[in-house]
Amino acid sequence: MLCHGLWILTPNPKLLRGRKVICHSVVMPDILNCGAVITLTPNRVVTDDDLVSGFSKHQVVPFMAAIAKRISDIRQAAQSASLVPMNPYA
Repeated sequence: MLCHGLWILTPNPKLLRGRKVICHSVVMPDILNCGAVITLTPNRVVTDDDLVSGFSKHQVVPFMAAIAKRISDIRQAAQSASLVPMNPYA
């Protein structure tokens, strides 16, 4: 979720409680009230398991790279566990 995107999770605080995130400063109080942990990183993108967050639209490139990396990591773990058959053409 990029910039203000985490705001859509605030009606259900348990979705954010204890999660490491970063978001725009405008929504930060609401995100903190849900129990999220604001985590500052040099590229302003944070990955916490299945949740990738970015500070603003200016982080769209590292944000998309983090999503791609997360998908790749999940795919690699599934292949290692033999849950997904190897595709030699992928």
